[in-house]
Amino acid sequence: MSFARSVVVLVAVGLLAACRPAEDPARVAFRARLKQDARLTPDELRRLAAEAAQAVGEKALKVSKGGVVHVADKEQRLSILGVLADPGDAYEADVRRDGAIVLRGIASNITPALAEIDTVQTLWIDVDTFLPRRYEVTHSVPGFDDSSYDLIVE
Repeated sequence: MSFARSVVVLVAVGLLAACRPAEDPARVAFRARLKQDARLTPDELRRLAAEAAQAVGEKALKVSKGGVVHVADKEQRLSILGVLADPGDAYEADVRRDGAIVLRGIASNITPALAEIDTVQTLWIDVDTFLPRRYEVTHSVPGFDDSSYDLIVE
């Protein structure tokens, strides 16, 4: 009798797994498009930002630099993820590959008024998960207080 119950349970679990809805075909196609080297259109860049914003949602954002990890406070979170909410003036950074991981960068100019050195922030997004993985701030003068942080979304 227990063998029969085991078979019924296994069949039920298999049916439940098979009933899981497939991922949206348009989203699958978009992921495939993001893995190509061709530049994104403005609409694709906005969609990437929207997908990343949805993936992050209200999850905690942890920032890691030099082995030190901390949860981003509200101000730092806004600074890092702000480009996702308003990608209007953003532009695409080059595609990065790290083994099987493909990252697309969304960059924006954050040069303060009256500054003589241009400052750019780039948010690197994993195209498979749509989660931000890295944040960089670079300046037009090489090595001038550039910084980068690994991001962990939980």
